[in-house]
Amino acid sequence: METEKLERKKLWISLVSTIIAGLSVISSVVIYIHGLDESIEKEQALIDQRSQVEYHRSLWDERRESYKLLATILGGIAAEIEIDKKISSESLKSFSKAYWGLLIMVENESVKSELTKLKDDLRDLEQNRISANKIKLRIQRIISLSKNHIDEVVDASSF
Repeated sequence: METEKLERKKLWISLVSTIIAGLSVISSVVIYIHGLDESIEKEQALIDQRSQVEYHRSLWDERRESYKLLATILGGIAAEIEIDKKISSESLKSFSKAYWGLLIMVENESVKSELTKLKDDLRDLEQNRISANKIKLRIQRIISLSKNHIDEVVDASSF
């Protein structure tokens, strides 16, 4: 009887130890899978963040190029006013193309507002209702606002 009790105890002990070993293997697998899922989620979040940063960098580069082209066009207009006291039709066409095409990339209300005013001022200059100096001052303001906008975007960004 004693040996039988001892055998039962050994059987229970081995059964319990087998169950504990099985549960520890199962919990290890669950922990591993959970950690793997978390690392995949973190990796995907990093990929998404990199894509977002690259998109903003690309957009910023396009904006910067738009401002550069706009500054070149406006500088040409200011130079023509300074030298010839009138604006060539090529420069007016270039400004008009920039106004209708590049304006979408600006995304700065102050610059947009000044460009709209400049468009009206250029029309008024052709009809001698405004001085050339006012045009040059507006061009300086637009270029200054453009530069400030680029600097603000660079300072605010994390790339």
